[in-house]
Amino acid sequence: MAFLWKHPKSKYFIAGFYDLNGKRRNRSTRQTNRREAEKVASALEEAANKRRSARQVRAAMTALHKEVNGQDIPTHSFRQHSASWLETKKTEVGRATYEFYSGTVRKFPARF
Repeated sequence: MAFLWKHPKSKYFIAGFYDLNGKRRNRSTRQTNRREAEKVASALEEAANKRRSARQVRAAMTALHKEVNGQDIPTHSFRQHSASWLETKKTEVGRATYEFYSGTVRKFPARF
């Protein structure tokens, strides 16, 4: 069972729990409200005690973030991110370097 602890010099609660291998883990909940911190602690413990894929853990944390903060975590595909990155690089690097970067990004498979 997860537990909460609050350092006297911190405003945030710390979640303490044991992982699948029995190792004790401590993670900041980044919450000042005890009820919200309990939700985060439970989700962290659940994620640590089940063998899940990265996609499953990400989905669980995204749902928890929305429940606690009321907002979705912004996500971008590789194509969206690389297009944005290339736009910033356009003004920072020379034309030949930009063309090299663009060509490299185009070589990635479409599924990314």
